[in-house]
Amino acid sequence: ALVRTPPTFHFAEQGQGVEPERARLEQALAVVSAQIQRLVDGAGVASIREIFSAHLAMLGDPALREDVEARLGQGASAEAAWQAEVEAAARRQEALHDALLAERAADL
Repeated sequence: ALVRTPPTFHFAEQGQGVEPERARLEQALAVVSAQIQRLVDGAGVASIREIFSAHLAMLGDPALREDVEARLGQGASAEAAWQAEVEAAARRQEALHDALLAERAADL
């Protein structure tokens, strides 16, 4: 049997101001994007490349970034803003009437 336990993240909910939090977010996204790009480049199987490419697309999603930016403007830390918006996107995905798309919520 495989038992999955959701990871627990510990971070400050409140940020140190919009500009410092935006800079930290941009730096983190650049690092993660580079890591995922290496996985895409190294994947020998097309389906694996597609999965990682979808993750790259999500990192650059303008709507997601806009929502994260709004949370930063409300005083959230970069981590709190990103996690809250990704979780909201996952909930929206789970609520879809298309079973395949709803299952993709786990990818988020």
